[in-house]
Amino acid sequence: MISVLFFALLILAVVHFIYEGIIAPSLRLDLRFQLFCLRDRSRFLKAELEDGFPSDAFCLQQNSINNAISLLPFLNIVLIRQALAAFKKDDALVKQVQERLAIIESCRVPEVQKIEEETNHLLIRALVINNAGLLLYLVPVIVPVALTTQALEKLTLWLKKTVAVPEQDIEKVIPPENRFLRAAS
Repeated sequence: MISVLFFALLILAVVHFIYEGIIAPSLRLDLRFQLFCLRDRSRFLKAELEDGFPSDAFCLQQNSINNAISLLPFLNIVLIRQALAAFKKDDALVKQVQERLAIIESCRVPEVQKIEEETNHLLIRALVINNAGLLLYLVPVIVPVALTTQALEKLTLWLKKTVAVPEQDIEKVIPPENRFLRAAS
């Protein structure tokens, strides 16, 4: 019995090592390139539409995508909990994030909304990639909950709020153990 448990744990460790060392970084790199493409589409759209794409919405969308790129390896359950805690403590931050999201959402350019939606889908994928090891053990609990539209909408809103934090305040939502990693990236 103990030998079976030992081999099962050994296999899980090898699978975990392969996933975290090879597969997840490759998937994150792909997401990073897709975010770069979305940022470029936003820039081309601004150049094409000029005044038709309000500068404040453009700058905020660029900032959100840049935050998504820089936070990509850290988007996990811990970061979401840290962000929620920061939002509970800092009403000014909540107000600022809500204002920023409202500016992007009020932009009447359909392509801007499409870029925003695609960014949110990539953030959900990053969250899944970064938590895949944990999700393996929680699948029986998470799948029924995650399949509800309300849960997905709430998760998307949390991620949108997290990347909409102004760059100078981003340190408020990064867990202390990840701060040194962000400085190195």
